[in-house]
Amino acid sequence: MLGLFSLHTGIICALNNCIDLFYFMIKVYTSHSCFYCTRAKNYLDNLDIEYETLNIQEDSDARNFFMKSGFRTVPQIFVNDTLLVKGGSDGLVQMSKEDIQNKVLEITGSEL
Repeated sequence: MLGLFSLHTGIICALNNCIDLFYFMIKVYTSHSCFYCTRAKNYLDNLDIEYETLNIQEDSDARNFFMKSGFRTVPQIFVNDTLLVKGGSDGLVQMSKEDIQNKVLEITGSEL
């Protein structure tokens, strides 16, 4: 059962145990000159959600992970190597900050 929850900080506390939901870094896989990538990053910025950008044209490890995951278009948004939302930026902008936080919690399996 969850106790105190702050939408602004992304921190949930219960029974004197707290977890920062965004400790599990959101990774946005991007490429150069990608309107939809910029849209996804701007959306996360507007929600004050931290993320890491991995450009698949510059980072060979990111490109290898991306290709092995079966994706061919960017952006794709992951948490702990699990897809956060289908549909790239179109799917992301349909989610509220609370939706994103809940999905991060579901993906990470973190229980308080």
